[in-house]
Amino acid sequence: MYYWRVVEQSTLTYLPTLTDDELKRIVTVHDRPGKRYTVDGLLWNVMFHEMRHTAQITVLLRTQGIKPPALDLYYYLPIA
Repeated sequence: MYYWRVVEQSTLTYLPTLTDDELKRIVTVHDRPGKRYTVDGLLWNVMFHEMRHTAQITVLLRTQGIKPPALDLYYYLPIA
């Protein structure tokens, strides 16, 4: 749980600093030597990766006869 909180806080600190230049910045990742990615592309990858895990969890719950919780983002956004 401690690790999650550290990562979450780091993410929440980083996201508001995103600019067009930061999104276009080229980076490399440790497990893909020689490959280059934009920050924008990596953020999209993270989003799709998490969506896949959410779908996997939903399927596993349903196979056990458990109704999964409502996971759509709009359930958690404040009402304007």
